[in-house]
Amino acid sequence: MSARQQDMRASKTAALLAKARARQGEAAAARHQAQAYEEAVKACRERVLALRAAAAADEDLARNEDNPTMSRLASLDAHRAAQQALLFETLAKRHEIEVLRLHAEAERAESEAATALVKANPGMPAGEYAAIHGTR
Repeated sequence: MSARQQDMRASKTAALLAKARARQGEAAAARHQAQAYEEAVKACRERVLALRAAAAADEDLARNEDNPTMSRLASLDAHRAAQQALLFETLAKRHEIEVLRLHAEAERAESEAATALVKANPGMPAGEYAAIHGTR
């Protein structure tokens, strides 16, 4: 193999390794974002529970209140809390979808990183690449 061919091979290998590292970085970033969304889902669910409890308490107050004006206000508060609970429930579902998308993106990036590593070092078993480079 000539020096020019060796230089071209080294350049190609360096590019593939750089691609693998970039994809690994993308996968890590996606996993980090997914974790943040998972925490947001948890916070939304807690908020939903609190709003449902508030709505139930306001409904009880509306039923047991003798003053019609106060009863109506409590009923309106119960309705508002129930609507907010639905909004937070919808937001939690959107966040769950984003978590799934980010995990899929991370899986794809990890797969591309592993492929680039295999192409950069032909002859080495893929399992050995995964052990060395921390990919799946």
